[in-house]
Amino acid sequence: MKKFILLLFALFSLSFLSGYANAVCPSGMEGGDTASNPCLITNCSQLQNMSQDLSGNFALVNDIDCSETASWNSGLGFLPVGNSGSNFYGTFDGRGYSISNLYINRTSSSNIGLFGYVSSNKLICNVHLVDVNITGFYDVGGLVGYANTVKIDNCSVSGKIRGTITGDADGYIGGLIGVVYDAGYIINSYADVSVSAEGRFVGC
Repeated sequence: MKKFILLLFALFSLSFLSGYANAVCPSGMEGGDTASNPCLITNCSQLQNMSQDLSGNFALVNDIDCSETASWNSGLGFLPVGNSGSNFYGTFDGRGYSISNLYINRTSSSNIGLFGYVSSNKLICNVHLVDVNITGFYDVGGLVGYANTVKIDNCSVSGKIRGTITGDADGYIGGLIGVVYDAGYIINSYADVSVSAEGRFVGC
């Protein structure tokens, strides 16, 4: 009888821990939200849901087409992950996959990109943004809008990026990143984009 009770307890504990591992990831993503067992992203909605866990560990498991973002939020498109008040400081591993047709049209907002504001992140790596169409006010980039002590490896961006900053306002527009406050490191990465801005500063 005692052995039976112990067996039931062990099975219950295993079931509970397994469920908890999945529960810690946002919105039904599989995984355990650790560096070795990250939350797994399979579609653009899950990509957006990274905003629910800004210190999380994420990874792609396939290429993602984000064409649908052109109709999101009454035409504003994708909401960048992280902002100046709530920075993204987790990890993101694209595992060599691509995110295509990401659309953002937030002409009056700063810190615009797939990741809006990244601070002291552990690593963003191995992801390729293809044919993005991104517009913001200032500090606009494809991968990251504003980076403070960022770590980026093997990432690329192609498409169109535009800033609407006007007059004497200060701000930056870039391909991979809008502005870098403290680099950390950025290696094996590049942008091949059309960059335009109406204000004084344009990045690269």
